[in-house]
Amino acid sequence: MKINGYFAGQSAVVQFFALLLFILGGNLISSVLGLTLFYSIHGTQASMEQYPDMLRLLQFISAIGTFLVPSLALAWLFSRQPKDYLQIRKIKEGQTVAWVLLSMVCIVPLINLLTYWNGSLSLPEWAAPVEAWMRQQEDTMQHFTELLIYGGGFSPLLSNLIVVALTAAVTEEFLFRGALQRIIGQWTANPHVVIWIAAIIFSAFHLQFYGFIPRMLLGAYFGYLLLWSRSIWLPVCAHFFNNALSVIVMSNVSLKEYELLTGEVSEATAGALVLPAIIGTVAFLLVAWKLRKELSAGL
Repeated sequence: MKINGYFAGQSAVVQFFALLLFILGGNLISSVLGLTLFYSIHGTQASMEQYPDMLRLLQFISAIGTFLVPSLALAWLFSRQPKDYLQIRKIKEGQTVAWVLLSMVCIVPLINLLTYWNGSLSLPEWAAPVEAWMRQQEDTMQHFTELLIYGGGFSPLLSNLIVVALTAAVTEEFLFRGALQRIIGQWTANPHVVIWIAAIIFSAFHLQFYGFIPRMLLGAYFGYLLLWSRSIWLPVCAHFFNNALSVIVMSNVSLKEYELLTGEVSEATAGALVLPAIIGTVAFLLVAWKLRKELSAGL
């Protein structure tokens, strides 16, 4: 019996629930595998916060199991052409990668300013319990990120670039842009609706609500990169650069002092970021227009 494409032709609803099932199963298996590995090495009384290198390994296993494997499994079972399903194609023009990286540099001030504004939002008084939960989730994820990035020197930096930047970029793009946009695209022919729905889900999935808006915008841009290039590797490059920049900045004491890079904008300096954000946004739109033009000509 040929397993490849065995469920080809099934509806988008079936594919969506299959993807959810794969995600839950992959997360469960990777979590059990990671915890078993950790406790077998360090003992059941050990705290993960004491072993950042081990924490990075567990994050790597979790990303593979939760994002990548479900995407590949979905494509393998529901398409006779899994690579086409996930749009795993070579980037035709190598110079387009440089344009993508330039666009990511240009959008940094806007993203950081939006992060500040998003973090300043507060819910009505009647929703105080919800806001308290959101703040708790934000603090938990921030603490987890700091634990991953912890450690000076080249070795921790390299590990973080591999796990936090590269692995996250590949696995998340395969899931949210490769698999999820493919499924949503079967419900509507409007590519903008597809991209923005996937971007909203992508941002919500991170459970960091005070960075929801900037992350959603980045997710939408990654979606448009896939639309323009027809290659999953271009949004992977953009996602990797965004994460790598954060890793490098958070790992360097001197760079952490620059709010323009860290995104930790204070109320006193937020106003000074408006002009760079406007200039950067205009530059980003020009670069994105140039990029789209080149990609469309190459198709």
